[in-house]
Amino acid sequence: MELHLPVHILRGAQNGPSLLLVSTSHGDEVFSIALLKAILEAVDASAMKGTLIAVPVANPLALEAGTRNTPFDMLDLNRVFPGHPRGTLSQRLACVLSDIVSQVDCVIDFHCGPLELATNHVLVPDFEGEYGRRVMHLSQVYGLEILHLGSAYGGSLSSHAATLGVPAIVAEVGGGPTLEDGFVDVARRGVFNIMKDLGMIAAKPVVPAEQTLVKEMSMLRIGHGGLFYPAVRLSQLGQIVPLGTPLGRVISTCSLKELETLRAPYERTLLILVRDALSRGQPGDFAYFLGNMGSSETIRRDGVVLPS
Repeated sequence: MELHLPVHILRGAQNGPSLLLVSTSHGDEVFSIALLKAILEAVDASAMKGTLIAVPVANPLALEAGTRNTPFDMLDLNRVFPGHPRGTLSQRLACVLSDIVSQVDCVIDFHCGPLELATNHVLVPDFEGEYGRRVMHLSQVYGLEILHLGSAYGGSLSSHAATLGVPAIVAEVGGGPTLEDGFVDVARRGVFNIMKDLGMIAAKPVVPAEQTLVKEMSMLRIGHGGLFYPAVRLSQLGQIVPLGTPLGRVISTCSLKELETLRAPYERTLLILVRDALSRGQPGDFAYFLGNMGSSETIRRDGVVLPS
């Protein structure tokens, strides 16, 4: 059996840096493919220095199955880098991608919510030293209003890029069933910001006047299987709600009675990822990513850092 991994390459009119865009290492993250399509269509190679490389579907087997992990070996592709040329299918995919990463100057690793979930933030792995400062700078330059400073995941593409000294931005943008919520424009602007910062495009990045750096985040999961009713909607993504605010309910499909209510865990709870659809919920499914504004910082464009 042959497995192909399509790679799109745009070469600029002049030599310059190389930027790699990677999408859909998790097969249930479909929205990011549309983001890469829109980005590639918007780039004017004749006005660009360097090379833009895009892998719209890093895990075609998982995409076909509609699963987060790879069928056949059931491994998470984003936990097996750098992979192995004679390993399982996930490890072989990671090995091929690792070879591409080793040849570029910067990586943007796109993730998103599946059909029921949407988000809009940058995950900033907490690396030390000059490399960590470079990753933080580029994560800010990408231009989203919410940054989450957290530990690097072992075996992830971004962690492997760090071993090679290649800065990687983890952009968690969009999701859900629609393209009409502005996420495409947000992702496209973010890539153009990085290209500007790298010197691939002759212009200055456009970034918010203030960005929130979240240092403590809870991943709220569904505890009981049933029918999930959202209480906060996509329009509230990025907003702050008080402690105890109902976020969603799970109803038994047998008794039709309420099994649980998911609530905001912090005095000031930032909505980073929301589950925005009436949907089937299984125990352990993601429902919300929630930031603690009590321990967050506000980063201003002038470089001043303030408590949020």
